[in-house]
Amino acid sequence: MKKTLKSAFVVTACLGVSIVLGCSDKDKDVSPETCSESLGKVLDLLTDKVVKEDKKSCEAYKAGVRDYLKNCSAEISNGTKRDYERQLDEPCPN
Repeated sequence: MKKTLKSAFVVTACLGVSIVLGCSDKDKDVSPETCSESLGKVLDLLTDKVVKEDKKSCEAYKAGVRDYLKNCSAEISNGTKRDYERQLDEPCPN
C-alpha cells in the first residue's frame, strides 16, 4: 500500500513539474497554424477597415497587424514586414 501511495505521489509531482515548466513563456513557439489564423484575422480586419472607412476599424486593423508582426515575425518576409510597418505609420481617419 505504501509503495503504491509513494508511486502515485512521485507521478503526481512529476506531472506537476512538467506542467509548470511546459507552460513557461520563455520559449514561446508560435505554430504556423496560429500564424495562419492571425493572418486570417488581419485580412478580416482589413476588409472591415476598407468597408467602414472609420477610425475604430482602422485602429482595430493596426492592432491586429501589430499582434501578427509581434507573434509571427519569423514567418513573414522582410518586404512584407516593411509593407505592414508603412501601413502602421499611416494615420487613421478622424
